[in-house]
Amino acid sequence: MKKNRYIYCNPLVFLFAAAAALVFSCGPRAIPAAIPPAEADGEQVGTGAASDNPFPDGGETAIRQVIQQSGDAAGAVRDSAAAFIDAPPFGPAADSGAAKFIVLSSPDDFFVVNGTLVKVKRYASIEEAPLDFSGSDQQLTKVRFNRPGFYGLTVRDADFSERHYSVFVSPLPTVHSDAAGADFDWYLTQFNTGTTSNCGPAAAAMGIAWSTGKYFPVSAVREAVGWQGDGGTSFEELLKVIKDQGIPAVIAPIRSAQSIKDVIDTGGIAVVLFRTEGVGTTDGDPAEDLFGKYYDDSVGHYIVIKGYSLEGEYFVIYDPIPSDWSRNSFRYGDDLSMIGRNRYYPAEELLRSLRRADMIAVPRLFRVCP
Repeated sequence: MKKNRYIYCNPLVFLFAAAAALVFSCGPRAIPAAIPPAEADGEQVGTGAASDNPFPDGGETAIRQVIQQSGDAAGAVRDSAAAFIDAPPFGPAADSGAAKFIVLSSPDDFFVVNGTLVKVKRYASIEEAPLDFSGSDQQLTKVRFNRPGFYGLTVRDADFSERHYSVFVSPLPTVHSDAAGADFDWYLTQFNTGTTSNCGPAAAAMGIAWSTGKYFPVSAVREAVGWQGDGGTSFEELLKVIKDQGIPAVIAPIRSAQSIKDVIDTGGIAVVLFRTEGVGTTDGDPAEDLFGKYYDDSVGHYIVIKGYSLEGEYFVIYDPIPSDWSRNSFRYGDDLSMIGRNRYYPAEELLRSLRRADMIAVPRLFRVCP
């Protein structure tokens, strides 16, 4: 893809490139948008409080909690209040072993791996899956997907060992920060992290995970930030936690969609704060329709922008709101990915809905060589 020459003059690009070079080395035009000015008080907060959503309750319980017991002087045993904890996301369901997470940036891209494809989740047989095997043989799997979405694949090697993949196929030609050199699941949800007001800590924790390749609990960000008022967090508080992990993140202005694209083009991600009512909700099943929000509410909310469509109409989002607040049990077709991964939000709607014309730009420090 031909790069816009503008990015080479952007100081943010030089910061990201220098950070990446120090830590690791391995062999579209902007759309017009009205950017709201920053509020006069200089501090915008987001709560990400519990929202309504189109999913009914159901599925397996995903709650993780710790209850401590202690005895009083009379010998009576009492339970503590439930302490909710984060479950590390860097692994699939128990029946899948260690999975690698792959992003295909275009519906025309191929998934290529040594070995033989032997299983596609949610399909009774390989033949029933929407795959084109024209490039495969007994030693090599080279398939193209006939439909976008999430796929859980099992590949068998010549020694009969098996490897598992979660493959995301973009519905549009896109640029993704994690399309190359990343094979772990760095998405995090604010579900079950001690409070429903943890969208800011969840976004910061995702930024840390993306940059370092290491799981960082959402609750640890909350503990570092503390609690004031309704639990809202500011850019400055989140930035401090990220920088405390050795990541040279910065608060940068958003002058247009191109400001965010420049961060994505250098392998970074952007944390932004927006008004949720400003972005439309999907009309279809959110597990199948990736375009738009999958919940209805009206709050200030932090999300991560990790990609954009080449024609400039959509940003690709990691949204930490769970699919439902009781279980968060709904998954995409790979049976691993939570519904907040890889949502496509209209760029113009999102830019108009920003509560602050800034972003936390987080560069990539960790990378997995192909």
